[in-house]
Amino acid sequence: MKRFCILLILVLVLAFSVASVHAFPFPHTDVRGQAMGGAYVAAAKGVGSVNYNPAGLARGRMFEFVAPATLRFSDHIDIDDKLTQIENITGGSTFATWASDTATVSQRAQIESLINQLNVSGENSIDLMMYTSGGVSVNVFGIAGAVSYNYEVIASMITSMDTTNVTTTDPTASDFIGGNTSTLQFRGIEDRQVVLTGAKEFGSLALGVNLRQIQATAYATSLVLFDNTDPDIRDELTVNGVSETASAIDVGLQLELAPTLRGGVVARNINSPEFTLPGTAGTLKLESRYRAGIAWDLPIVMVVADIDLTTTESLSGAEFREIAVGGEINLVGIQLRAGYSKNIALDSSDAIIHAGFGLGGFLDVAASADADMKSISGGAAISLKF
Repeated sequence: MKRFCILLILVLVLAFSVASVHAFPFPHTDVRGQAMGGAYVAAAKGVGSVNYNPAGLARGRMFEFVAPATLRFSDHIDIDDKLTQIENITGGSTFATWASDTATVSQRAQIESLINQLNVSGENSIDLMMYTSGGVSVNVFGIAGAVSYNYEVIASMITSMDTTNVTTTDPTASDFIGGNTSTLQFRGIEDRQVVLTGAKEFGSLALGVNLRQIQATAYATSLVLFDNTDPDIRDELTVNGVSETASAIDVGLQLELAPTLRGGVVARNINSPEFTLPGTAGTLKLESRYRAGIAWDLPIVMVVADIDLTTTESLSGAEFREIAVGGEINLVGIQLRAGYSKNIALDSSDAIIHAGFGLGGFLDVAASADADMKSISGGAAISLKF
């Protein structure tokens, strides 16, 4: 009972002390966890746990190597589809040319409707997270240590729609669509991290700490929509990049609540490192964020569940607070995994189904998608353990 109380107090303190922060969705940095819905805080184990819950390193083998790569993509309101519809209606012409020459009554109504649909605050974005890593760990004399190198890209494309200049019938009107100033805003951060991790078990309790040294380049630019130009976005971002160095600290714990039941809590970016965005785009602050989980670990079957204790935001302002459940069946030489996750902070978010497998402890594969393919992810990892 005492162990349950300790974990409950920690969860409640974190949940009520930090209610809303500006950060990113909790990253899928371990392919095994990704296949189980992202529920991995209490199940994380070995060097693969370093960027999820460093406490799991203490439960790893004597020597481990892992190299994962994951990708996560969300188009919350089908922006790509709506922009394609607009391009098809206008034939690739500027709004001024199209409205003056070829627009039908039905097409004019469609264009105005699509512009308004692209103006849903907090959901009008496409968000991307790409992560690759390589890490090694050693666990001897009851103390585990690891060093990892991470490469990560986090980016958002946000529609900033002009819903005033949408008149399509009178070129002399002050709000004629030919003067529409809708833009696409691009924000992103590309970072390389060296991560030093230490972890130790104290009876039923495991504690772990990450020290991450981050070399990051933040990008921001905006492009005018519907002006019949095709600028090179990569050149724009390269010109507008700002590079900085910062440090970040993560702390995690795992607690054996019963012989087959484990709880976990992790706090990432405790010191909230900050990076400067180009021009007048402001700053990007990696706020502290917290997640808790539980794992029921039986000889053949594992059942896991996680919940974000904080509501976070992407670069676009889209809110994320996820719940996740999953499981694993351990057969001879193969592990079958499945999971479910949902962003409970965003109204337009659908449930996401996850699946994956492991082969012989050296290969893991995962994938996920919602019913409309608005949010998808995938990953693969190779590992060596003995």
